[in-house]
Amino acid sequence: MVTVDALTRRGWAALSSALAAVTLAVYVAVIVGEGDDSFWEVFPWLVLMLVSLCAAVLAAVARDSRVRQAFALAAVVLLAVLGLVSIFSVGLGFLLAAVAAGMAAVGEKPKPA
Repeated sequence: MVTVDALTRRGWAALSSALAAVTLAVYVAVIVGEGDDSFWEVFPWLVLMLVSLCAAVLAAVARDSRVRQAFALAAVVLLAVLGLVSIFSVGLGFLLAAVAAGMAAVGEKPKPA
């Protein structure tokens, strides 16, 4: 049975993945616009951003609440690290995505036996 609380956490995870995707697109647009960085200089950052985005997306689409919570926690850690490292460029978008993933990772209340 899907509860309102589960839908709310799924919504936070969807918001987190949308914020991470938009921030990643902005980062790619800025890098392409500058044109002075080689592909291999930005490749590790792109991979880390894509892994973070995938964790946020999987948190939004997972059916099991424990799996959703695990992916949301992974997204929180990855997005927060990305946000802090890139705070002077696109970090704010990643930090906002990390906060939304944190809201999605809030555990369910225990059900009475």
